[in-house]
Amino acid sequence: MKLNWATANERQSDYFVIEKSKDGLNFEAIGKIKGTGESNKTINYSFLDEEISQRTSYYRLKQTDKNGKAKYFDIISVTCDEIVELNIYPNPNEGVFTIEGIQQNSEIIITDLLGQTVFNVINLESRSEINLTHLRSGIYFLRADSQNQISIKKIIIN
Repeated sequence: MKLNWATANERQSDYFVIEKSKDGLNFEAIGKIKGTGESNKTINYSFLDEEISQRTSYYRLKQTDKNGKAKYFDIISVTCDEIVELNIYPNPNEGVFTIEGIQQNSEIIITDLLGQTVFNVINLESRSEINLTHLRSGIYFLRADSQNQISIKKIIIN
């Protein structure tokens, strides 16, 4: 789940802590993002919560200034009604494989072991064939990034 927020201006902003709860009462920190400090323009922030469940999760943001003063923002709830399993076959393969379970408007990014993007496409069908025969044999990672879910799978090309 990608969480986004923005600030209109910042004064002495030190950092943001992203907190998550299963019940909306008991929160735990799941991430920390450094603030800009001083700004009079809109600053966009984001945090990726890779632990998605098929139920409602609650999030809140805590912003702490350089003097230690903290402010909590409103709690938001997010319900994931459908978690689709991403399937890749055959895997290992010869550079041609099928992906199933792609959500509408997903971005598919394939990277090598160094994290360099070797393939990128948006809006494939829910079942699509990919041809990477131009790549060397090795291990690659496929990331399917949709509005409410991110899936990462290892691909082995022989």
